[in-house]
Amino acid sequence: MKILVVRESGGWGDVLCTLFAVRGLRKKYPESHISYLCMEPFAPMLQRVPEINRVLVHGRSDSEPPRRVRAHRRHMGEPLDLKRYGLVHHYDLVVDLWCPADVHERATGGAIERSRIECFCDAAGVECPPIASLSVTAEERVWANSLLNELLPGTLYRVLIQEHSAKVTKNWPMSSIERLGQILRPQGIGALTTRLQGPSVPGMPSVMGLSHLKVAALVAEANCVVAPDSGLFHLAAAVGTPCVALFGPTDPRQYMKHYPLASFLWKPGTAQEVGCNCPCLYYASNRFPPLNKHCIEEGECMRAILPQEVALAVYESLAEGRRVA
Repeated sequence: MKILVVRESGGWGDVLCTLFAVRGLRKKYPESHISYLCMEPFAPMLQRVPEINRVLVHGRSDSEPPRRVRAHRRHMGEPLDLKRYGLVHHYDLVVDLWCPADVHERATGGAIERSRIECFCDAAGVECPPIASLSVTAEERVWANSLLNELLPGTLYRVLIQEHSAKVTKNWPMSSIERLGQILRPQGIGALTTRLQGPSVPGMPSVMGLSHLKVAALVAEANCVVAPDSGLFHLAAAVGTPCVALFGPTDPRQYMKHYPLASFLWKPGTAQEVGCNCPCLYYASNRFPPLNKHCIEEGECMRAILPQEVALAVYESLAEGRRVA
């Protein structure tokens, strides 16, 4: 049986969430050949997933020689056209994983009944399995450990923080990240940030522009991750590193059940105090325009999470020392 899974657009957080559906497909169809169509940056990461037999890069053909096609981001509800991607082989089952979670979130008006992970599994027609692991090689771990020792010398623990997410409203303020580092440092806990672009947090080492596999190696060698509802949060779960997740405009309650090593901080009451709907689900794009104009940049619900609270959550995570074998 030939299966094609399609997630040709979107961020790496959602790509990682789709791996639950891929694992469910492998369990349901153990003898199948599973191909995954994705954007080029995600290909090396997905090639590490044991349930996937073949990764097809967005923009290339499923035949030889490869034919280039223009990148195209489908609108919600737009049907999948495999010819657009030059796919000519026959598949017994095509699983379209573009936007099922967004459709659910809009349809429920923010009263989310299913997590994004469950929505992907529903679209694949499979039961939601336990989390699957993403492998990190010994060589990658050595590289990551060396870099962490260089950037955070003499520390007892290493914490990796995600500075920015794809949605500005989900970001924790840089001033709060700076203050968290100041609180952790006297306790022998070193903190560094990872980012794609932009200025770094003052007084804190940072790594920028790394591949997904190198970031995965850093996460695997860190003792704890601090991240918003974004890629690093999902990556930490995939490599078995505890994470303190910071939520604001999105609701964590349906998501955390999939990630046993994660804890979360969330203050929806703050949004209600300033006149926002909560969860606002990225304001106007999901029909929840908040009344507070500042939410277009940094939401009050994220500002309300204090560095001292995050530090306590990090201490608890480090004390428990939970890791996935």
